[in-house]
Amino acid sequence: MIAPLDLTAALERAHRALAILEEQAAGFGALHIPVHLKLDLEAKRREVVELEARLNGSATAAASPPTFDQRGQTVGTQINVAGDYHAPPERAIHITGDGNVVGDGNVVQVTKSAPPEAASSASTPAALRHRLQRLDSVELETLCLDHFPVVYDKFARGLQRGEMLNLLLAHCRRNPEEAKRLDDLLR
Repeated sequence: MIAPLDLTAALERAHRALAILEEQAAGFGALHIPVHLKLDLEAKRREVVELEARLNGSATAAASPPTFDQRGQTVGTQINVAGDYHAPPERAIHITGDGNVVGDGNVVQVTKSAPPEAASSASTPAALRHRLQRLDSVELETLCLDHFPVVYDKFARGLQRGEMLNLLLAHCRRNPEEAKRLDDLLR
C-alpha cells in the first residue's frame, strides 16, 4: 500500500504531466492531434482519475473513462479510418436512406433515398434573378432589410445593385427554403 503522501506526490506529478500533454495538444487543431498524443492524454487522464480515487479512499468513486463496445470487447479508444471493406456475401444487409453504416462482417448495400424535392423551377437562381430585375436598388435593399437581414448585413456602402442581387441569390442558393420564401414574396 502506498502512503497518502506518496499518492499526493504521484498525483501532483500526474497533473503536471497531463498539463504538459494538454499544452502540446493545444498546438494542434482538434482534428489534427497525432494519435500517439491522444493515447498519451487518455492514459494520463485515466491515471489522474485512478490516483484521485485511491487518494480519496474509494476505488469505486473513480469514474471510468468512456468506453466503446466493439464486437463484445471494451475498447478505450476508437479510431475511425476510411478505406475499402470486403466481406463474404453470405450475410447481406440492405439499407435504404442516408447516414453512416456500421457492420459486423456484413455486406452492406446502401440505397440512397431521393433527396428532398429541391426548390421549384420558379425559385431557381435564374428565375429569381429575372423576377428581381423589376426592383431598383432601394427596393432590393428594403426587401433584404425586411426579410433577409443576414444578406442585408453583408451590404456595404456604395454596393452596386448587381452585387446586392448576387449576394441575395447566393444566400438563396445555399438555403433552398429561403429561395422558396423569396419566390413567395415576389409573387
